[in-house]
Amino acid sequence: MRFRLFGTDIVAGFDALFLMGIFAWWGMGVITSMVGVGVFALLAFLSLLTHEFMHVFTGRMFKIPCRQIRVMFLGMGAHLEHMGKKPFQAFLIGFSGPLASFALVGLILLSDHFFDIPGIAIPVLQLLLYFNFIVGVFNILPLFPLDGGRVFHSIAWAVTKDRHKGLVAAVSVSHAFIVFGLGYLVFAGVNMFSLIWFSIIAFFLWQAGTAELINSHKEDQ
Repeated sequence: MRFRLFGTDIVAGFDALFLMGIFAWWGMGVITSMVGVGVFALLAFLSLLTHEFMHVFTGRMFKIPCRQIRVMFLGMGAHLEHMGKKPFQAFLIGFSGPLASFALVGLILLSDHFFDIPGIAIPVLQLLLYFNFIVGVFNILPLFPLDGGRVFHSIAWAVTKDRHKGLVAAVSVSHAFIVFGLGYLVFAGVNMFSLIWFSIIAFFLWQAGTAELINSHKEDQ
């Protein structure tokens, strides 16, 4: 399925149903009403879409077009033509996504403060606040090619004055962070389901970071 929103193509297949199912599963652990679970799943989906559109809008500030936003079974990704030709552009584009998630956290807190929220909506908003906070924190970690990894890349790029050297540093730190994180989870004794879930995410991040590093090396030759 493909549709257009704010001048950008949104591409979503069965991955979108899987993603909505994950959100609903999370919701059922906290929200007793099935209507509330459905509302949470929809709002969580829209929250991620807001996160990605912030990348798109920031890219447009530097005249960088976005080919599409693709919905995947582990999340979403805005496919910009490039992530900036200067370090400060890459920094702003990368940081804008987590900033959007934290802004949504702030809006939820403000709505709770200024409006009389119906009791049935409270658990939905509480879980949505937690969801956006986790998305913001996770995306600011130095995991490449997530937002935090790209922010780290922009900083390393500015320090080394070399885009590729900055990328090497960012991917290396990301790989080290992945190894440390998985090791911590093993020694912490998390349940097998969580360990498998995080291992899948780690695998995709490792592969994606390595692939971008290889492509960058080819481009520089």
